[in-house]
Amino acid sequence: MLDQTTDAERNALRAHDLMRRTGRPPAGLLPNLIESSWRRCLETGPRLDLRPEFDPGRRDALDLMRHRNMTLVDHALPIMETLYEQIANTQSMVVLSDAGGYILHSLGDDDFLVKAQRVALSPGVEWSESLRGTNAIGTALTERAPVVVHAAQHFLSANHFLTCSAAPLHDPYGRIVGVLDVTGDHRRFSPHTLALANMSVKMIENHLFYHAFQDAFVVRLHARPEFLGTLCEGLAAFSEDGDLLSVNQSGAFQFGLAEGALSNRCFEDLFGLPLPAAHDLAARAAPAPCPLLLHNGIRVFVRINAAPRKSGAVPAAAPADEARAGAEPRTDALIAAARLAVSGGIPLLIEYEDDTAGSSLAECLRQHIARDAVWLELDCAHLPASHYEQFLASLMRRTPRNGQQVPEMVFLGNVHELDPARQARLVSALQAALLPQGRDLPFALIASSRGKIKKHVARQAFRDDLAYRLSGRIIALPGRTQSSDASSADLDSITRQAIEAALDAADGNVSAAARRLGISRSTLYRRLRGA
Repeated sequence: MLDQTTDAERNALRAHDLMRRTGRPPAGLLPNLIESSWRRCLETGPRLDLRPEFDPGRRDALDLMRHRNMTLVDHALPIMETLYEQIANTQSMVVLSDAGGYILHSLGDDDFLVKAQRVALSPGVEWSESLRGTNAIGTALTERAPVVVHAAQHFLSANHFLTCSAAPLHDPYGRIVGVLDVTGDHRRFSPHTLALANMSVKMIENHLFYHAFQDAFVVRLHARPEFLGTLCEGLAAFSEDGDLLSVNQSGAFQFGLAEGALSNRCFEDLFGLPLPAAHDLAARAAPAPCPLLLHNGIRVFVRINAAPRKSGAVPAAAPADEARAGAEPRTDALIAAARLAVSGGIPLLIEYEDDTAGSSLAECLRQHIARDAVWLELDCAHLPASHYEQFLASLMRRTPRNGQQVPEMVFLGNVHELDPARQARLVSALQAALLPQGRDLPFALIASSRGKIKKHVARQAFRDDLAYRLSGRIIALPGRTQSSDASSADLDSITRQAIEAALDAADGNVSAAARRLGISRSTLYRRLRGA
């Protein structure tokens, strides 16, 4: 290998000499990738005799660039340190750049770092091919492929004492977000360095994949079970509904499809069964990997990392809750609909006909929902002016829903009692709460009204725009004057409404709908059969 390295250096030096005399790189003396890079540099790159200088003023932008690439830096640094442990005391350094070749971080042997600084191989400096000529970072970005640039293969003579091995880093959607590079003294060159860099890149990319899909189902797959948990395993992320969100290169290979052919695919297309069924199979097989057949009949082994419960989701009901729910259908329907409002961000309006039902609403919600949420309540029938203004101010200070560890719930009792002026103030407050977030309120919103809200609007006693904002979903509670048979029918209707709303929100995914309602899948299936 030493003789081959010497030949490569000798050929590169000869090619440099011929290029100076003829103005073009000679054919046959350089690897094709290096020769192509030299041709680009002659057209648009720096002069051959350029002496790189480090501009201290550019360090002012380093913090900003690191902030812009915070996710990449956070996930790359631990792996860079591990990589450096493998090459320590070899006159080398590990370098991370962004997608433009701007160096974000480096670490290495102290004495070699001093040499590297002389050629501006430091954080805060850009190493694109157009600025620094042929080099591993810039050329890997241009070629979109791993690159070794050894000694005199560098375009600039000032960099001939270096040997650099670099590989581009991709985000979970296949876009290049940076480069990981190992640079060292050319006399200590090892052909294994690029393999180490490639392994580290795969580790970083896998970290980025898991980070990007924390709220998804991540399927780890390989045709050989012993390769699960290694850098060779495939990774595929699916939404709760089974839609394919992304797949890494190894995953695409396991599916037997080009990455471009995987767009608009779903779990059932690829595996021949729904995601919930596969998840159940994988859970039963654990801790062993679960064998599944792909669309092409090939068997693979999988482990499925279930999506963690989102911040707005409500924990599933305990067995005592399910027993209580079956015994009290009115309460059961209310809790199911309220949990849907909390988890799905759908405003809920509860219409009641008699005061007994109305007075028990807040108590019921406090008992069964407030324990799972930050509770903010307002009874519009008994409302001091100062209390109302404080309440509205609190609404406008709510934090974004996605940033919460616990869902926030706002209950407006007897909202039909608000006078026109207070209705107008409430519309303004809800609009103000919407503005920082976009289209979704940062809290769950439940309101109650005696009688149908449409009748209040028709009598011009209630604002139409406020009724619209409160009526994402409406359920009607039966009054005491109805017969028991009619009450049961109405309560069944309410339960069906809640189930149908949850299934709609989950696009038919029964497991996801059950989680939204806070009940088990078996309970939901039982109610579906009885509906």
